[in-house]
Amino acid sequence: MKKNIPIILIVVAATLLRTWNLTTHMIFFGDAAHDMLSAATAVQTHSLPLLGIASSVPRFHQGPLTVWLEMVIFLLAGYHTIAYGFIFALISVLAVIFLYEIMTVYVNKESGLIAATLLAFSPLAIASGRTPYHTTPIPLFLIVYLFALMNLWKHKKASVFFAVLSFCLLFQFELANAPLLLLIPFVLWRSKYKIEKKFWFTTALQACAGVLLGLLPQLMYDATHGFAQLGGFATWVAYRCVAFFGYKQQHVFSVHQFATTLSILRMFFGRIWNVDNPFISILFVILFIAGIASVFWKLKNQHKQPLLIEVSAIAAVLLLISYIVHGVPGEAYFSPFFVLSAVMVTTGITAFKNKFLHQQFGLLITALLIGYAFINTLQIFQANFFVSTTNNFNYSYSLAEQRDVVNTLLLATKQHIRFKTTQQEGQFSNYFDNLRWLLAEKGLQEDQKNGQDFYIETKDSPLQGYPNYTKFIFPSVDAYRLGLKVL
Repeated sequence: MKKNIPIILIVVAATLLRTWNLTTHMIFFGDAAHDMLSAATAVQTHSLPLLGIASSVPRFHQGPLTVWLEMVIFLLAGYHTIAYGFIFALISVLAVIFLYEIMTVYVNKESGLIAATLLAFSPLAIASGRTPYHTTPIPLFLIVYLFALMNLWKHKKASVFFAVLSFCLLFQFELANAPLLLLIPFVLWRSKYKIEKKFWFTTALQACAGVLLGLLPQLMYDATHGFAQLGGFATWVAYRCVAFFGYKQQHVFSVHQFATTLSILRMFFGRIWNVDNPFISILFVILFIAGIASVFWKLKNQHKQPLLIEVSAIAAVLLLISYIVHGVPGEAYFSPFFVLSAVMVTTGITAFKNKFLHQQFGLLITALLIGYAFINTLQIFQANFFVSTTNNFNYSYSLAEQRDVVNTLLLATKQHIRFKTTQQEGQFSNYFDNLRWLLAEKGLQEDQKNGQDFYIETKDSPLQGYPNYTKFIFPSVDAYRLGLKVL
């Protein structure tokens, strides 16, 4: 216990930050509730979905693993929303434990503690852990994939199968993880496999088995839908890569597009590292770049270094290149960087430590990490765990406020409810799935044909200029019922 006190404290802190007031402050938006509603419907109709939620390119869907997990939760807990929150929070905490384990085994214990601290107190990782969403398991499954790659490097039995299988599972949670497939041939090259006929046969056999098992739902769907998902996605990726270099003017590389991508990268990397502290962002950018630079410098000069660090650096570069090609990566794309940035920043810290070999440097690192953890924790509490807050880093109204909205509107009318909004995001059918789920908690449904219209609006809603309305005021949003003026 004495030897493991630091990691125990880190895990306890990570758990508290992901579960503190979760019953009221859980992050719950429409897309997250969409998968939960799909899971409930699947259980009730005794069906098994082969696809998950639509991706940022709507004709392609994520894999169904999140829906399947939520089906299991539904069988145990029904519409009890908080059960889903705690299960996904646990998955997020497991990622901290697994990251410490893999860094300790394949690098050293000090690096494991640093990386685990960075992940445990990462604001965006904490927000993800407080959300029952398909991106929440990505850090954990990325680490599982890294473990499989390390086994592949050691030539362990069936290692190709497990590497391909773990990649396929990671890919199911987010299609944007596709470039990470290239890590498998890189590790094969680094592990100096002998190129023989027997090698190619066994490798191909294991790889096919991994793909068949890992992508079975999508393969079944494609077999009956003209390869619309995996086949279509592969074609789309090839098209975007070619278009990036000038084939199509719409997607060709431009300075404006690159500036837009850099702005997105700056925002989300900033949120990975801090809530609202430019100094921390600048420091971590330096450490992140230093970590990647040191890896490639050692690769170029054939200096020995842990393969896990090499693989993480290459994974980070591959994903960054793919985001530049894509042009407008969304928040869901950044979940792998909860892990990869922790590893690269840790590598950057180690690089500076090796450059300045002073006995006090270790104490300085410890002091800085404690300061980092304290500042982030304080700002996370100040930001109200990113819900029902005016902080720029927010996910709109909290679970408790959403329940208050639903309860108030139910009391305000004897009719069924129909949710509407003037917000641009309201054009998406999933936008109000969180409120629909909360109605389902009460055994009710939205009446989309004959229900009383209630507009859920931000505080600056244009409906304030409407001549007749009833307005229901909540901390973060307002609800309007048009047609009757109430002073």
